[in-house]
Amino acid sequence: IYYFIKMKLKFFNSIIILFYLFNVINCLDNGLALLPPMGWNTWCTDDYCGLFDYCNQNEVMQIADAMVESGMNQLGWQYVNLDDCWGGPRDAQGNLTADIKRFPSGSLKELVDYVHSKGLKFGVYLCAGNYTCRYHRPGSWGYFDQDAATLAAWGVDFVKMDWCSHPDLPPQEVYSMFRDSLNKTGRPILFSICEWGKDNPWEWGMETGNMWRVHEDHLPLWESDQGTAAIIQSMVGLSPYAAPGGWNDP
Repeated sequence: IYYFIKMKLKFFNSIIILFYLFNVINCLDNGLALLPPMGWNTWCTDDYCGLFDYCNQNEVMQIADAMVESGMNQLGWQYVNLDDCWGGPRDAQGNLTADIKRFPSGSLKELVDYVHSKGLKFGVYLCAGNYTCRYHRPGSWGYFDQDAATLAAWGVDFVKMDWCSHPDLPPQEVYSMFRDSLNKTGRPILFSICEWGKDNPWEWGMETGNMWRVHEDHLPLWESDQGTAAIIQSMVGLSPYAAPGGWNDP
């Protein structure tokens, strides 16, 4: 009887280990976002919520300085993020570049290093489709591994992936592909899913990213389908899906 029980326990432990390994392979394995991430983003900063979505290197450096000088970093504000305002054309090898009119080096590495020197973290915007949502800058479809490797080489800490001009595939499948690309880099990069809540991302977001948008873009209005009241209402009932490592993003 003892031998039989011992063998059953070994079998049971083997199943547990296999189950654990399966879930590690099929999740975002970065250990980040134990608390909801907080910071600054270029969206809605210089215009009417991304109408032009302008940003430049000096502005972002000044924001990083201000976050430290004001003490916001001591209160949990860690991230300095670029939205759909920074991309230039891909280079001859297909690598991402930064718009040289806004970021003179043509790379974000210099800016990332500056933000890191302030003890802060740096984030960027990508898009899952062929083009980004503003001005058709290069999207990441077909370049997932290459773009993830570029972000890791620059030292990026956060990436938001939008859903414009997306491939004809379910969002969960597409975002899981990029999750796997991030995991391959070996660098912990917080992954923000932004498919506007169209496919109930709260149901699959925890195994795919660190945060997931639950609604369309917010506009600075109250009574609107994209206004503050609508977004608050869209969060009702979603708290059970959030936990350390993955959060609903209004």
